[in-house]
Amino acid sequence: LTSNNLSNHSNYTCRIIAMLLILISNAATKDNDYDDGGGYGRNVSMIQLVHGGQISDATMRKQQSWAQDDGGDAEKKALLAFKSSLKGLSSEIALRNWVEVAPVMDNAHNMSSNTTTNPVYCEWDGILCQGSNVVSLQLQGMGLMGPISPHLANLTHLKVLNLSSNALNGPIPTSIFTNLIHLESLDLSQNMLSGLLSIDSENLSHLQHLNLASNSLSGPLPPRIGSLPNLQTLDLNTNGFAGPIPSRIGDLGSL
Repeated sequence: LTSNNLSNHSNYTCRIIAMLLILISNAATKDNDYDDGGGYGRNVSMIQLVHGGQISDATMRKQQSWAQDDGGDAEKKALLAFKSSLKGLSSEIALRNWVEVAPVMDNAHNMSSNTTTNPVYCEWDGILCQGSNVVSLQLQGMGLMGPISPHLANLTHLKVLNLSSNALNGPIPTSIFTNLIHLESLDLSQNMLSGLLSIDSENLSHLQHLNLASNSLSGPLPPRIGSLPNLQTLDLNTNGFAGPIPSRIGDLGSL
């Protein structure tokens, strides 16, 4: 190479380095402008630097909104709390797709947590949603072990709850009977549930089917079991109940 060529090559290299320094400086400035304390601005600037694209304020707000909504989702938290209360490898295998999905950036720089418009938990096994509300949870015969988490009572739009034919133990949370006011069908049969049965008929006016058979429930039958106006089927066999049958059960015209 001639001295002129070396000089030109050196000048070209210096210009490239100077341009990179300017880009890095601009990226740092954008970090300060957009950073909300959660690191979002920093991520956006790096994406702009690497891909050479531009991400709008609306996209950043969407990213931040996703994180806020995801963190405050009561129904997803209730489901994950139920999963975490279960025991054994069989429970983990049965609910293996009950996992949170991190947001991804598509080619148009839009944030999404999954490929559908439904919340991620609506895609989990055994769950049926209407909009973002869980209305049915059916996990019968899945090999679930452990207690029934009272957090299930936070699924306040639930109409169908079927956890039958598992190895669930412990008492039935009272909140199941007080908070799930839209419940139409409850099947907890063929488990190892124990303790007293407490039913609040005032909050179960929609209940049509109640099956608690083949457990180890004990004590007297609650008198209010005869005040469920829409009850059509009732199965309490193979338990340890004692005492008289509430007379008001005879008044259930749909039974």
